[in-house]
Amino acid sequence: MNLSNPSTNSTRKTSAWIYIILGVLITTALAIRVYDITDLPLDFHPTRQLYTAIVARGLYYQNQPEGSSWQRQLALDALKREETEPPSIDGLAAISYSLIGKEILWLPRVYSAIFWVLGGIALFLLSRQLTSDIGGITAAAIYLFIPYGVIASRSFQPDPLMTMLIIFSWWGIYNWKEQQKWKWVLVAGISAGMAIFFKSLAAFSILGAYLGLLMVTGFKKLFRSKQFWVMILLTSLPTIGYMIDGFFFSGGLSSLFGLRFFPGLWFNPVFYLQWMDKIQAVVGLGFLVLGLVGIFFFDRKEKIKFVLGLWIGYLLFGFVFAYYFGTHDYYHLSLVPIVAISISPIGQALWEKLEVAQSGRFTRAAVGFILLFGVAINLWNIRTIFHKTNYRLQEAAWTQIGEILGHNSSVIALTQDYGYRLEYFSWINPAEYWPYRGDTRLRELAGIPQPEFAARFADQIKGMDYFLVTDMDEFNAQKDLKEFLYQNFPVYQEGMDFVIFDLRNR
Repeated sequence: MNLSNPSTNSTRKTSAWIYIILGVLITTALAIRVYDITDLPLDFHPTRQLYTAIVARGLYYQNQPEGSSWQRQLALDALKREETEPPSIDGLAAISYSLIGKEILWLPRVYSAIFWVLGGIALFLLSRQLTSDIGGITAAAIYLFIPYGVIASRSFQPDPLMTMLIIFSWWGIYNWKEQQKWKWVLVAGISAGMAIFFKSLAAFSILGAYLGLLMVTGFKKLFRSKQFWVMILLTSLPTIGYMIDGFFFSGGLSSLFGLRFFPGLWFNPVFYLQWMDKIQAVVGLGFLVLGLVGIFFFDRKEKIKFVLGLWIGYLLFGFVFAYYFGTHDYYHLSLVPIVAISISPIGQALWEKLEVAQSGRFTRAAVGFILLFGVAINLWNIRTIFHKTNYRLQEAAWTQIGEILGHNSSVIALTQDYGYRLEYFSWINPAEYWPYRGDTRLRELAGIPQPEFAARFADQIKGMDYFLVTDMDEFNAQKDLKEFLYQNFPVYQEGMDFVIFDLRNR
């Protein structure tokens, strides 16, 4: 049975086996993602997940007049302050909360896992067209079970949804190149437009696919195609409309792009070392090398050009958002499907090598067993990570802090996640957030002058009742702040992981 060539007489039998394998991969991928998913969303970039949770709660309370009035008001105030992106996973969560009648924080994480897994189906279909059935299975397996992808894909943030839509847009763009049919214009344009609409950073991944298309087709041919321009219009129209409203009418986007662009980092070797560290965390250097080599395993130059376009889009993203590429690993999330696609022809070549060698059933079974064993070990390691972490007790601890301070108090806080943990679980919106050392360095990098400590402190505590500290390591590192607070203000209450200073009595 030839699994690598879908055009043979055994196509029907081949397809059945391939789809059975894909079904097992999809089911297993979803199962590992929902394991222990009811834990609090603090396992992966809690700042971003809690931000989304706060927005979702605000959207939920918008349509819930019943309940505690102070809670509703705090939720709506937070929504006005935080909402800068169009509703995506947070909007879906709010709808679900309304239907159920309460917040269920783990439910949108299940949605994210489903979105990511659906992206694996589109990735299989695209990689199969670029290579073969085996190449498609190879790409899907890497995409679905790479450890970072498993952890990131169950997070409460728009990125899993964005990644799914990006992959569907790649699939649509490539099929349009092959068939020039209107249905692929709709698939590519709508998927790309929604990806960028939900998260503008998706534009670089979409741009990469269009660059690949340009390198394959040529500008003149694309310029003369009405279908191409409709596809571009569908890609850009939702975001253009949202940005016009955000910048000129509602004003919600006026500060969205601040502190983002730092071209000076391009000439700093540390930037490239940090970039490599993030690649190591996301896909691993081994998969990176295989992906780069795999580009040249595709059997036609136009396929190489298309995949190279995806890589170019990723590189452009990195240089435009240089600071965040060195500090935020989830900015590299699009690298997972790019690497998976790039490795797909290597999987195809290895399978063809077995066929050429006329390997018997025992050899193929042995190879299959080794691969399954590797996947099983990987899944067990991921399961162990989920099992060992338990954040459930934190909710009670933060609730206690909220009760100590009182929900109407004005609080300045040196705390985790820019105050989002305090805001979500304690029902306190910090009037001020005392910056971490990293926040100060970022502003210095952007050329924003920083006032002296005494002036900054006096300015930030105006009208504040309490100074809350929950990140003791950061507090100990900021010695000037620690000494000043202990010397000038009484301790209102202190626990194992927090200390509260009373700013009303100097």
